[in-house]
Amino acid sequence: MSGTAEARATVTIYDGSTVLGTAVADEDGHWRFTPDPLGEGSTASAPR
Repeated sequence: MSGTAEARATVTIYDGSTVLGTAVADEDGHWRFTPDPLGEGSTASAPR
């Protein structure tokens, strides 16, 4: 997963209400997150 945010902002990645982890945006606002392998079934991951 990747995206943009305010520079140096912490982005929290959720699967529903479960926190998968965080990423910190660089000085240009770009962030990237690689989750651990997810189990079978559907997921609804979203950055906040």
